[in-house]
Amino acid sequence: VIVTSSSGSQLKNQLWKEIRRLFEDPKDVDRLAIAKTARTLKELLGADCSLDPATGIRVPDGRAIFGFSTNKTDRAGGYSGAELLILADEASGIDASIGEALEGNCVGGGRLLATGNPLEPIGWFFDIFQKRQEAWVCRRIDSRETPNCTGKEPPIPGLAEPSFLAGRARDWGEASPMFQARVAGNFPDLSTNTVISLGVVTGATQRWECGEQESDDVLSFGVDVARFGDDDSVIRPRRGRVAFPATVVHGLDTQE
Repeated sequence: VIVTSSSGSQLKNQLWKEIRRLFEDPKDVDRLAIAKTARTLKELLGADCSLDPATGIRVPDGRAIFGFSTNKTDRAGGYSGAELLILADEASGIDASIGEALEGNCVGGGRLLATGNPLEPIGWFFDIFQKRQEAWVCRRIDSRETPNCTGKEPPIPGLAEPSFLAGRARDWGEASPMFQARVAGNFPDLSTNTVISLGVVTGATQRWECGEQESDDVLSFGVDVARFGDDDSVIRPRRGRVAFPATVVHGLDTQE
């Protein structure tokens, strides 16, 4: 099994972290009814799960689960086999050349599963749903149709709760691109006056949440001075390519 994602930090700090939890947590194994005698997958397979996705999980009988992330096409290819499974997460952020290389690995009978929020109305993931449905089995899942919202099945830890979704509908509006992509599971429209796409904004947010804000670069401050009137003054620190939360003040004179 090969696991990949749209960025190295997303793979290591989000996806692989979840794989390690499932591998070593007995509660999830019991819920999924995977093991009859062993308490965890770790015990069942007699293997360890490395902190490094590249090392991954190596089972004594030769099976393996490992991860990689790359922006070089040649590194995404070169894998094959009838028992190969490739999991591509956050697929909306995977470049078309990388996606095509992943598909090329499946010529010998392997399978490819691409998952993610439909953030970009262009690219490899978008084309799968819009132009290549005959070659793929496509599934769309609305967050409001999950067990956490319907109550028809036991809830799944980590999925969005009804109160959260109600807040997003109130704040964003159900017709907004963010709600359609993040909640309804629909690709947003790309209008001609779009300057920064939803996928680019989401990618920056993911990099921030995955810890890429750490830097030794010089700390700088941007200051937009409003003085008096209806406008606000905004002070925003930046270190390298990372902007930190803004401080907004009102009614201060220039010296203050």
